[in-house]
Amino acid sequence: MEVNLKDILTWGGMVIGLVAQWFHLKGRVAILETKQELQKEHHEESMSRITRSLERIERKLDDKADK
Repeated sequence: MEVNLKDILTWGGMVIGLVAQWFHLKGRVAILETKQELQKEHHEESMSRITRSLERIERKLDDKADK
């Protein structure tokens, strides 16, 4: 079996390309996970604000009903 320099360079280029794509995709996944976590925190904060507002309105209505 004969292995030429061209074959070695081709396989080496393919391996380097594969490794580069692996790290590129790994970085993109990390970015997406960060964005998802930030959106989750924002959603929880928004729901908390809505809950506090509803509780405040409920207290006001209870106070008016007691009068």
